[in-house]
Amino acid sequence: MTELPAEATDLLTTSQKSATEVHYTHLGHMSEKEVSTSNKIACQTPAVLRQAAYERRRGEHLHENAVFELEIAQECQEASTPGVRISGYMQQLGIHPFHVLFYSEERIAAHTAQCKSALGVTVHVDATGSVVSCISGQKSTYYYCVLLADSNLPVLDILSSCHETAWIYGMLLSYNSFVRRVNNGRLVTRRYDVTDFSYALMHAFIQAFNEGTQLHAGTDEQRDVPVSVPHTCCMSE
Repeated sequence: MTELPAEATDLLTTSQKSATEVHYTHLGHMSEKEVSTSNKIACQTPAVLRQAAYERRRGEHLHENAVFELEIAQECQEASTPGVRISGYMQQLGIHPFHVLFYSEERIAAHTAQCKSALGVTVHVDATGSVVSCISGQKSTYYYCVLLADSNLPVLDILSSCHETAWIYGMLLSYNSFVRRVNNGRLVTRRYDVTDFSYALMHAFIQAFNEGTQLHAGTDEQRDVPVSVPHTCCMSE
């Protein structure tokens, strides 16, 4: 296979352009001499471009096995990102079911500070698939993100192949234990948790961050204990 220009593989691996789009872009920039001689070597076919992009991505992996790669990354992060109470960014890794929890002491501190502010904090919670290759014998892995609304800072990222309420609740409790570690043994309360219409997410967040408190109709002032109020959002056409 003819070696591709570095910019071609860079474009394929760092942008949303498909191999076919890159191919036709190169065709449009052919010189008159290349056109007259039908020399399309520099353009390559979409199949060749896809293979080149695949090989580039493989070359950037730390290990062929995704779990081993995560273990290597976890050790590197712990060494490069030391903290007073928590070091690194990848805090929990499991295989059956596959799950990874990502958070850092710095982000937990930022989350805690905003929760204590006069206006409180709103977080957006969502999950999406197709970010990790399928793991044999397990369900599709979803990426869950808990994002501070005003700064777009992710305070908790989760990869998980199990999507049951009880399982999500357990992972959130693990996060809470580190929040307490950073916040002198106390759990903070957010003003609003905004999710989609996922029952599993809504129920898990109510249980984990309100410690099982059942929400009833009424204003914030009418509640005897501080709670995070769950809200749902939807896209309108």
